[in-house]
Amino acid sequence: MTTIARFDWTDAFGTHKNDIRWDKDSGGFAMCSGLEAYAQTIEAVVKTVRGELLTNIEYGVPWFTTIFNDRVYAPEWASAMTEVVSALDFVESVDSFEYEYDRNRKVMTYKMEVTTTDGQKVAVAQG
Repeated sequence: MTTIARFDWTDAFGTHKNDIRWDKDSGGFAMCSGLEAYAQTIEAVVKTVRGELLTNIEYGVPWFTTIFNDRVYAPEWASAMTEVVSALDFVESVDSFEYEYDRNRKVMTYKMEVTTTDGQKVAVAQG
């Protein structure tokens, strides 16, 4: 699998978070493949908020109606996270998914481990 790579990078205009960049050497967008492509695709899907895609407003994770609204909805949020990742055509299974909300920092962290259809293990984490 190959996909357009996402980076956090800095230039004269400031810091660009979770952005794509032009690769002068190849004359096109910077790309990634293999495990990095799997991980970046999973990360992008997890960051897609339900309702933000005009072409499919039902797609994505319901962050604002679940976990950001009230911690009581954490299981619903976790289920949605697992569902969107499991639906990726290269995902065989979601093997583990742990999450925690730090009330002091107001930060949600998670760690997910996935097995791909070609038998590779991918770990994705936030926070």
